[in-house]
Amino acid sequence: MFNDMSRVTGALGLGLASVAYFPAMDVVRQALPMVMAVLKMALIISIPLVLTFATFDFKSVITVSIVMFAMIFVDFWFQLGQWFDTTILDAMYGTNSPHATLNPLLRMNNTQADMLLNYVMAAMFIILPTFWMSALSWAGFKAAACAGATTQERSPQISQASDTVEQRLEKLVSLKSRELIDEAEYTQRRKEILESI
Repeated sequence: MFNDMSRVTGALGLGLASVAYFPAMDVVRQALPMVMAVLKMALIISIPLVLTFATFDFKSVITVSIVMFAMIFVDFWFQLGQWFDTTILDAMYGTNSPHATLNPLLRMNNTQADMLLNYVMAAMFIILPTFWMSALSWAGFKAAACAGATTQERSPQISQASDTVEQRLEKLVSLKSRELIDEAEYTQRRKEILESI
């Protein structure tokens, strides 16, 4: 009894909300490719400025590259949502569909599920690209962090004026034990430290 009442109330709510929701989502579906084109243009224009202000750091190049790839690939998600929307509707209402074969109620027995499906399909035009951009943003930040870590380890700095001779020698031994410098560089730096006494 209560399930039937809640289903009828839900169907009425879906019906009333769909009067404003479906036209709005149709406009969003038509406008999203235009918005993405403007965003791509803004990204292309800002790439030289971003890289210049970042002093062409490897981390910045990796991040901008992944963001550019993600934005170009968003069109695929729009087209996938469009294809999915069309395919689902054709499978449900096309020829030889469950609604068309032996349906004495003339498609009125599944109205709530049809409206709910339209809500989900319309939301996919926002949810799929948002998920894609979030996943690639996370991957870009992680790749940039890895790239930054590798470039920092390749140029170890051990000589600072404030360090004592013992601290400088300890740092030098630590670099050699981690194999960040070879034997020749170790010998040369050790000689320089000892000569500075």
